[in-house]
Amino acid sequence: MDHPLLIPLPDKRVCDLTPKQLRVFRRWIGYEDGGEVVSYPTAAEKLVRRRRERWKARHAGKGATEPRLLVRAAQIENVRHNAQHHRVAQRWLDDIFQRADAVADGGPMFWSQYIEALGPWNCRGSYCPNCIGKKSAEGLNRYFWHWDWRDPERIRCPFCDIVYPDARYKEEGVLMLPRLGLEYTFYLRPEERDSADWRLGEHAARYVNQPTHMSFSGHIRAMKLEWALEQASVLSLAYALGGDKRYAREVEEILSRLAQVYPGYPLCSYVYDIVDADPGYATENADALPTLFKRNACIAAYDGRAGGFAHAETTTQTTKVASGLWGCSRIAPELSATAQTFLSLFQAYDLVKAAIAPENRRHIEQNFLLEFFLDVRAYTSITNKSGPVRAARVAFGLVYDDERELKAGIDGFHQILQSHFYGDGSMKESPLYGHKPIGEDLWRIPEMLRGRRDLYGDGLYKRALQTFAELATPLGTQPVLDDTYDTTRVPKRTVDIARIRCDVRIPDPGGSASDFALLNSDLSIKKGRTARRALNKYYEGRHLAFLGLGRGAQRIQLYALGEENEHHGHRHADPLNVQLYAGAWEIFPDVGYIWDHPGKKWAGATASHQTVVVDEKNSAVVAPIQLLGYCATGRARFVDMAVELENGVQLRRALKLLPLDDGLPLLIDLFEVEGGSVHDYKMRAQVPNGPILVAQDAQRPPRLFEAQGSMQQYLKPERPPHPPRVQASGVELKTRRRELYQDLSYYPLRDFRSGGRVDGNFTALWKGRDRQVRAHVLTPCSELVAYRSPAWRSALAIADGPDNFHDTAVLRSRKKRSRFLVVYEMTQGRRQLHHVTAENTASASTVMLKFVDGRRIEIAIPPRMQADSQEHWDVRWRKK
Repeated sequence: MDHPLLIPLPDKRVCDLTPKQLRVFRRWIGYEDGGEVVSYPTAAEKLVRRRRERWKARHAGKGATEPRLLVRAAQIENVRHNAQHHRVAQRWLDDIFQRADAVADGGPMFWSQYIEALGPWNCRGSYCPNCIGKKSAEGLNRYFWHWDWRDPERIRCPFCDIVYPDARYKEEGVLMLPRLGLEYTFYLRPEERDSADWRLGEHAARYVNQPTHMSFSGHIRAMKLEWALEQASVLSLAYALGGDKRYAREVEEILSRLAQVYPGYPLCSYVYDIVDADPGYATENADALPTLFKRNACIAAYDGRAGGFAHAETTTQTTKVASGLWGCSRIAPELSATAQTFLSLFQAYDLVKAAIAPENRRHIEQNFLLEFFLDVRAYTSITNKSGPVRAARVAFGLVYDDERELKAGIDGFHQILQSHFYGDGSMKESPLYGHKPIGEDLWRIPEMLRGRRDLYGDGLYKRALQTFAELATPLGTQPVLDDTYDTTRVPKRTVDIARIRCDVRIPDPGGSASDFALLNSDLSIKKGRTARRALNKYYEGRHLAFLGLGRGAQRIQLYALGEENEHHGHRHADPLNVQLYAGAWEIFPDVGYIWDHPGKKWAGATASHQTVVVDEKNSAVVAPIQLLGYCATGRARFVDMAVELENGVQLRRALKLLPLDDGLPLLIDLFEVEGGSVHDYKMRAQVPNGPILVAQDAQRPPRLFEAQGSMQQYLKPERPPHPPRVQASGVELKTRRRELYQDLSYYPLRDFRSGGRVDGNFTALWKGRDRQVRAHVLTPCSELVAYRSPAWRSALAIADGPDNFHDTAVLRSRKKRSRFLVVYEMTQGRRQLHHVTAENTASASTVMLKFVDGRRIEIAIPPRMQADSQEHWDVRWRKK
């Protein structure tokens, strides 16, 4: 009997099925016995497979045998030259040979134990069940285990040291793929086992709010596979550098083993959809598959009860694999990692293929490399995942002399840059995500094409690299704009590419020379260093203003962020947000990025930023920022910007930055709001109690930066209220009954206090051991509110420091038009200002600053909401 493709149910959404229909559906997707299995393969699967095999047969064994990618004769000669004269290059070379010798002469049986026939289990949403919520977070998005290739069947938790497999944590969950004849096992939490129906996923761990499951056996397979693939790169370099055919033979064995097993690896998503169909067919139809072919342990993947990924649109006929092809892979966590893996292995093959017999080359290419390439090439969209995909197409085009693939790769290179950077080089998303496609192998395209086509010239690629150099904080990090970690640095390889190819000097994260520098530069040529000047510049594309004073590591740098309504990816709702650095002191802190942890809700909320919240809602910009005034000459710096929000709300912020004698800044902030009914001016400062630490090397980020999860036990801690440590002179703070912004935060906002109405001319003080921030408030407010907001900058930091909170002060104005005027004084040791006063009229102000040595400054501030702002405020310096 010819089985039908579809489940025998009406064509309707799974979430709309009746209880009786849902029981039928559950049988057919394998939750209970009784469902049928569609014969494998179907006509549609056969068609895709025939087409793929014909295409691969036309190319297998037809590529160039000489190296054509990143490592050619010039690079080999260069690294040998460096090794003769520099210890760092010699150590790198020695390490390559030592690692290659450790696995040489392993033979096919050696590699078959590391590259198993059953594919890996995805790392997204992983956790350690022994210490989750105590020492580790839920929902890590990487293989975080300690693992040793000499003891490959065990993994150890780096947080609690438990070793898996462990009899206390059995893999009792099973996911069957009956059409492909595959079976995956995974761990069920006690809460799941004790529930009436664990398939609902209500008690499963979470990743991006999707139920996930840990498979210790699957992670062991993944660790072994990841290590084996890495050895192919090491061995191929050892062969290219030393010529020992043993190394080439081991690469051949690795690739031959992959040619045996890769055809059987199914397509998997990073939220654990696994497709029970021909993998090539699944890849090419990831956005529209027969629902029966998708297998997931929890019903949420079909009826959308967990939200996200369009699961609620799944019908009894068709479905989408997770987030689409970009979140899927047969061999890696998701698409960009898939393409990176292909490039790594294709590069290794490029170096050893001349040492492989033609018949085995055809076998490796037909059954693995070309199949792998078709999987990568299937992704045609332009996103931050596309860099390695388009680099793979260039690599293929170079090896097989395919001009169509070369063109697709080069066109994609330009399209990716244009989709991520404005014409002035500023990034459309965030510094972290601006660098993502470049760091994830887009850099390979101009390098592979050197000598054939110049993509390093004065184009957008070079301007983007220049922006990373200009944006750098005094710490050498990238500013915490939108989804960016507070320790984000441009990695070493990109720093070396920018310097060697474009003469662009991005702050160096330190450490040894990158592999790019070893292969492509003479290490005897000194890099040269110059003290960096503070940046004064307005990026019109990103509406980002820089104000700076001084030079070197102690320079002062202010970032004033505009906003526009066209781009929202990895952005925060923070128009007119301000960040300020004085040397290594980050004065106005920003949570930054917590990946896909639920705490990201607060990290991206308006209320978590140094700006104004209107009517306790996130700000939505409806028109680009207006630059009303900008001045970067003389003794002070000035910027004036305005933006329109929804419902006709108008925001304007003008900032004056002045230097003080001790090298710290004085900041005068005027913030005007029109529209809405409640305006909350946010003040949040960071005063370290100990030494300020320079950010770590982003080449080797601490593990906590990629953590995910929900630490439920920390959400409502049983502890007495802690009064905010921020002090307000002359104002008594009492417990406030109603808390603010709780619907904007996944975390608890604590210890709300109110000072009632304040008529202005008071000081809010953040006091550390040796540093202080004083906010001299010069305008009245309807209410002064103080509270504590989460200061965690990673998910694992929640477990490390559950009491880490920022002390926040809010100037609340219950008016339709509000004017906030605040002078921020930063001190280290003795104060310089004696007092700050202002003469205010209905629309204009004069700020008067008196120093302890008798000097005075008077600053005239123009009328409210003036459309034609003067270039800068008039500053009159008075002698003692």
